[in-house]
Amino acid sequence: MNLFEIHVYGIIKNQNKILFLKSNGGLKKFMFPGGTLEKLESLEDCLKREIFEETGLKVKINSLIYAETLHKKDPPQLAIVFLCNTKKIKVKLSLEHNEYIWATKQKLKNLDIAHPKLTFLAKNQLKS
Repeated sequence: MNLFEIHVYGIIKNQNKILFLKSNGGLKKFMFPGGTLEKLESLEDCLKREIFEETGLKVKINSLIYAETLHKKDPPQLAIVFLCNTKKIKVKLSLEHNEYIWATKQKLKNLDIAHPKLTFLAKNQLKS
């Protein structure tokens, strides 16, 4: 029995912009790409797989920058966020998502982002 479902997310940077995806279901708000860890998969392999499935992008993972337990979820989740970068900006969305944006710090103010903590994390990675 697992105590937590593990989810990994990527803050993907390209030229002082961060990629956000809007999902078709659930909250229908902007989030970082990512998903659920599969059995026997490393955190990094999971993140690269999820990002490629959702965006068609290949990324370089730089560092782990945030982790939080989400006890209100059922089952509880361990959310882990990595800072990544990519040289490409052309995104090929999966069927899970219907919109994407490469957001600057200024554009973050007007985005309907799933959680305030995501905005905070993104702002800390962008120059003014």
